[in-house]
Amino acid sequence: MKRLHSVVAGAIAASSALVAATALFAVPATAAVNLITNPGLESGALAPWSGAGCSVTNSPVHSGSYVLAGTPSGNSTAQCQQVVAVSPNTSYVLSAYVNGNYVYLGVSGTGTTDVSTWTPGTSGSYAQLSVSFTTGSATTSVTIWVHGWYGQGTYYADDFNLPGNASSSSSPSASPTSSVTPTPTPTSTLSPTPSPTPTSTLSPTPTPPATGLPAHVLTGYWQDFVNGATPLRLRDVPTAYDLIAVAFANATSTPAQCPSA
Repeated sequence: MKRLHSVVAGAIAASSALVAATALFAVPATAAVNLITNPGLESGALAPWSGAGCSVTNSPVHSGSYVLAGTPSGNSTAQCQQVVAVSPNTSYVLSAYVNGNYVYLGVSGTGTTDVSTWTPGTSGSYAQLSVSFTTGSATTSVTIWVHGWYGQGTYYADDFNLPGNASSSSSPSASPTSSVTPTPTPTSTLSPTPSPTPTSTLSPTPTPPATGLPAHVLTGYWQDFVNGATPLRLRDVPTAYDLIAVAFANATSTPAQCPSA
C-alpha cells in the first residue's frame, strides 16, 4: 500500500506541474492583415506600384497625406498595379476608394476567374469599389490594378485593402491565473487509458458570387446628322477596347443637314 500511494502522489504532482506549465503559454492566434504594400501611398513614393501615367500626389486624399493618381492619355488607361503574395485555394475581397470618371478596379492572375468592377463617375468625391475572388490550387501571387479610361481626366485611388491571414502569438503570461488541484481517485491500475484525439473536419472554402459590371461594355445612341465619321464594323473593333459606343444614324447626301428637318 505504501508503494501504491507513493506512485499516485507522484502522478498528482506531475499533473499539477503540467497544468501550471500549460497556463504559461498562449495558443497562437490568427490575425487579418492588409496584404498590400503601401496601400495608402503614405510612404510618399509610388513603389511597389507601377504603371505608365501613375504618380503620387497629396490632394485630393481620402485619408492620410498621399494618394495614387493616374492620368490616362489617348492611347493609355494609366493602369497602376502591384503584385501581392496570396495563399492557394483562398477567398479574398479587394477594395479601394476611387475618385474620378470611368475608374476600374480588378485582379488578374488568380488561377480561377479574374474579376473587375468600375464606376462611370464619382461626382468629385470618393466612392468605394470592391471585388471578390478565389485563388487557384497553385496560385501564390496575384496582380491588383486600378485604371481610368482613354482620354479621360486624372483619377485618384486611396486606401487599398486586401485582408489576409497571418500567424501571430500572444506574449506568455508571467503566472497562471488559476490553479486546479485534481482529487486523486485510487484505482487498481497505474496506467490510465488515453482518450482518442478527435479528428477535425475542414470545411470547404465557399466560392463568392461574381460581382461588379462586365469588363467589356457596349452602348449605343441615335445620330441624326452627318459629321464625316468613318464607319467601322463591329467585328473590326480591336479586342483590347473595353467600351464601345455604337451610333445608329440616318444620313443624307448633304453634310450637316438634319434628315428630320
